[in-house]
Amino acid sequence: MGEGTSEQELERIVEGAARTEPRSRDPHDIRRVTTSITNPKTRKFALAALEDGLEIQINPAYTQKMSISEVENVLETNRNDWGSEDIDAAILITERYTDETLIEIADKVALIVGQVALFPSEIIRNLRKIETGNYKVKKNDRRSSYGAGAVESERMEDINFHADRAADDAFNRGVPSSLLLPFHAQAPKGYWAEVSKLRRASKTTHDAIYSSLEERFGWHPSMREPIAKGKR
Repeated sequence: MGEGTSEQELERIVEGAARTEPRSRDPHDIRRVTTSITNPKTRKFALAALEDGLEIQINPAYTQKMSISEVENVLETNRNDWGSEDIDAAILITERYTDETLIEIADKVALIVGQVALFPSEIIRNLRKIETGNYKVKKNDRRSSYGAGAVESERMEDINFHADRAADDAFNRGVPSSLLLPFHAQAPKGYWAEVSKLRRASKTTHDAIYSSLEERFGWHPSMREPIAKGKR
C-alpha cells in the first residue's frame, strides 16, 4: 500500500493467491501470497485465478475444525469489528475447536465477562480460567442460569481484563489478584469502563484507545507503577 497499491486491489491479490496451489516446500503456506504481492507475473496469475472463479485451495497440512463464519455465529460478533488480535485468536479457535465445543466455552466466557456477544480474543484470554474452573460470574448477566463453576475470588471481579491488557497478561503469567488489583486500580475512575466500551464499539487496538483517552483522563497505563514482584 505504501508503494501505491490500493487496499481493494491488495484484497483482490490475496483472494486470488488463495486460489493458487500451496507450495510443497512452504509448510507455513506463506509464499503464494507474498509472491503474488511482490512479483508481477505471479500477481497476474493469481488475479486470473480470481477472475476465473477458481475454488480456494486449502493447504493440505492445515487442520480446520470449523470456519471463521461459524466462529462469528457462535460468538455473535462480526469479523469486521475484530482487531488483529481477534483475527489471530479466531484462526487458533478454528484449529482447536468444533462448533459444539466452542459453544460450551463461549457460554462460560460470557459468564466471566458479563456479555453475550464475544470477541475471539476474549475466548483465548479466558481459557486458563475455564480450564482451572477459577472464574467469577459477572452480576446481572443474562446467561447467569448456566452453571458458574468454582469461584476464584470476590476481588478478581473488580479487574476489567478486557480493557487492561497488561493486567490480563500478568494474570496469565500467574500473578495473583492481590498484586493485580492495586496495579489495575491506579487508573482514574471510569477509565477502564470507557476503554472496554470503545473496544466493543470498534476494532481499534488497546494502544490506540489508550492514546486517544490520555488527554481526556490525563492518564495512560504506561504511567503506572509496575506490578510488585510475587508468585501465585
